[in-house]
Amino acid sequence: ASVPKRPASEPQPSASAAPKPGGMSIRKASRQKGKIKLAITGQSGSGKTATALLVASGIVPWEKIVLIDTEESGDNYEGQMVAGVEIGPYNVLKMEAPYTPQNYMRALDIAEQEGMELAIIDSLSHAWTGEGGALDKHSRIQNSGTSSFSAWQKPKQENRRLLERITHSKIHTISTMRSKMDTQLVEGENGKKEVKNFGLAPIQEKDTVYEFDLVINLDREHQAQVTKDRTNQFTNEYFTPGVSTGSTLKKWINKEA
Repeated sequence: ASVPKRPASEPQPSASAAPKPGGMSIRKASRQKGKIKLAITGQSGSGKTATALLVASGIVPWEKIVLIDTEESGDNYEGQMVAGVEIGPYNVLKMEAPYTPQNYMRALDIAEQEGMELAIIDSLSHAWTGEGGALDKHSRIQNSGTSSFSAWQKPKQENRRLLERITHSKIHTISTMRSKMDTQLVEGENGKKEVKNFGLAPIQEKDTVYEFDLVINLDREHQAQVTKDRTNQFTNEYFTPGVSTGSTLKKWINKEA
């Protein structure tokens, strides 16, 4: 009797062809062209809006800039001379109360749909302290009988979604935030509680600044210090930000720096 032939073994897929869990794979690191996410903080009168406009004009043409205005002053800069530069014909999207995260995100949707290339959010602080913002929503929930701790859950979740929407925007963004003195109740050397100043902090949720590529703090003399810089294009020295700042960022965005 003939001996039956053993079936040929089926070829096994190579390791590279094996399916990756969840579609994940490893690739070589390569910095991609992206959209800059910049924050400008400072006290009232430090020049946040004018600075944002100048920096923006170094990144994109004036007609591709939209100022999402919660400060009721968005039209005031057109045609003015600021630091030797004439403010060009930018666009304005007026945003009125309530300053909910949903309204901010709707404004960004409009900016993207209308073909804008850079949105200045002026000011992101209203999403925290303004009517309809996080503090307002927290108070309303707490007044309904919920504990203060539990009342923070929804406002903080919504604010977090807004920050994620900004950082994942299809266009460049510059977010201005007002600053105030950060005071905390701490234990003193004598064991008694005392109020201590920890410098200026933006009016927004704590650690918000960590979401941005670049954070510029302005003082009352319109001088700036960079406190966070993923671009590695700036130093900690004081400087006056303007069109050249935007031009530097544009080169970095285009992988020319």
